[in-house]
Amino acid sequence: SEMTIDDSIYLIQNNQVVKFFKGKKQALNLENSTTPIHFDKIFTTIDSASLYVLDTQNSRLIQYDKATGNIISQFYNEAFKNGQAFAVDEKNKTAYVVTNEGLISVALQ
Repeated sequence: SEMTIDDSIYLIQNNQVVKFFKGKKQALNLENSTTPIHFDKIFTTIDSASLYVLDTQNSRLIQYDKATGNIISQFYNEAFKNGQAFAVDEKNKTAYVVTNEGLISVALQ
């Protein structure tokens, strides 16, 4: 399963995101979209108010509000289809995606 950590631990299990804080499972309800979301990779930082999910099947990156679970934005790019790992630089509004071809940067606008 995939994992990211801030003060909490977020895991992808059975195509769901599960949140743990101090070893205890926490409620986390992420908004759905019209196109079903396939949770492949996940990313956040302790300084971010967002949780990012890479949906490779639909070539998209979804930005969630960590506090509410609501979708803030969805970004589409063919580079996301082959994403093996990713990180987001919120200050520069850029996603960095590792693919078979190498590291690709994608502007998030």
